[in-house]
Amino acid sequence: MSKFPHSRLFHGPSKTVVISGPEIQVLDSQSGSCLSSTLDLDTALRDALAKAGPVRCAALDHEFTHVVTVADDKKMKVWETDGLKLLSERELPKKPTGVLFTKDGQTILTSDKFGDVFSYPLHPVPETPTQPTAKPKFVSHDNPSGGKLILGHTSLLTAFALTEDEKYIITADRDEHVRVSWYPQGYNIERCCLGHEKFVSALHIPHKAPATLISGGGDPVLKMWDWYTGKLLSDISILEHVEPYIKVKVPKGKKGRWEDEDGEAEGEGQKRGKRRKGKGKGKGKGKGKSEEPKMEAEEMEVEVKEEQDEHMANAEESAQRENEKAEPELETVLAVSKITSIGDGPSHILFSATGATALFSCAYPDTGQTNITACDLAKPILDFVVIEDDSAKGALVWVLLDGEWGGQNGDVKMVRAVRCRNGEFTVLDEAQSPLLASLNFTSLLPATPSQLSSLELYAALSTLPKNSTAEHDPMDRPDPDVDEGGDNAGGKQAAKMRTRKALAAALAKEQGASGSEEREGKRVKMDT
Repeated sequence: MSKFPHSRLFHGPSKTVVISGPEIQVLDSQSGSCLSSTLDLDTALRDALAKAGPVRCAALDHEFTHVVTVADDKKMKVWETDGLKLLSERELPKKPTGVLFTKDGQTILTSDKFGDVFSYPLHPVPETPTQPTAKPKFVSHDNPSGGKLILGHTSLLTAFALTEDEKYIITADRDEHVRVSWYPQGYNIERCCLGHEKFVSALHIPHKAPATLISGGGDPVLKMWDWYTGKLLSDISILEHVEPYIKVKVPKGKKGRWEDEDGEAEGEGQKRGKRRKGKGKGKGKGKGKSEEPKMEAEEMEVEVKEEQDEHMANAEESAQRENEKAEPELETVLAVSKITSIGDGPSHILFSATGATALFSCAYPDTGQTNITACDLAKPILDFVVIEDDSAKGALVWVLLDGEWGGQNGDVKMVRAVRCRNGEFTVLDEAQSPLLASLNFTSLLPATPSQLSSLELYAALSTLPKNSTAEHDPMDRPDPDVDEGGDNAGGKQAAKMRTRKALAAALAKEQGASGSEEREGKRVKMDT
């Protein structure tokens, strides 16, 4: 039977929290035994979790006492790790893209697809009739849970991080922006780190180099910044090293769309049913009776031509869709999913990419080298966690895999242990750790094919890249003065151009006739 892959893992000295689909488990870090699980909750809460869908965002505080999760129902749940007691449930205004605890564990920050970052207290403050929660200023939508607006972008937020002193918050979005703002006074923008040409999907501030920011996304490079000044320190070329390991492909041309709040993909449904709106209504109004037959004939000719062109364009589109449906053309998309650093100084950067089967190591640029090595684990990597970072033995990394991808080959391995020392990888045996063995066997939870499909583990490959075709880029349009009726012109585009010209000619003629009638009326009035 199929099993849920582990999407997130939080490892502590005594407790380890693992997220698998919609479920949460707390394991003993030494023995691997299950201390508590959402599977043990009462029936009503179990049914609510099933309806909420898989967990999309999760975070743990530094003391390992509270875990916060958000699923598809947009409800932020705060749990106590001891016994997995549900402490609170608050509705978020928009679908979240990230969640984070502050150092003291008393504040939760969330980012969303609308481009906003909100803060919430760990425990909800009850509203009183005399002191209702005030609506945040400068926010374009209501917050049902009284969250405090920190800042807003005009694009989907993809990643954010607090600096080491928590005086600044760094945010990244789908429109290539990296912004440094004050925290919590996010309306004060300190700096922008500009230079990305594609979406930014991962940010990292090394603990041992708190003045440095590493960012990555759809660009063929990782970028290193002095985030306070916005100065670009280094570019690290990664595309040629990562691309051979990206095994999950997406249909070509299906980029730049994500689900809106009603579940309908943006851009769909907005241009349907409008093509013939208003045609045939109010003909001849405002015109002389002698001109009505002539104008109706011209309009009828335009409509017939439009219908013919539209029919041809639709036939071409249908044939194209059938071909794509039969054999869709796939393409490789780079989307860096996570970045971290290891070693003294630090000495190396670890990173992963969505849909790639390898974990990558890159020498820190300060060492004078940027050689990149890869550890191929045969299954797409969902996440990775640095368990220990020893200067002599190297870093111990646990890698979460989509073990169900491509079909099962023997025992499903959802977590692999890897040692990285001086940029070289060694894959370890899970038998060395009871916890690792538990994650690969006893802690795996059954899943149906529909539940696995609902995880949408690789959605970033199709939602983050933007369409660059003329149909989606308003700045990339053909010259209207150029004849579009040639052999190389698309039927739909040519039909549009002919329709525009016909309507423009009819409008100009109508305006000329109206102007003549108005001038004749004024002349008669002056004569009388």
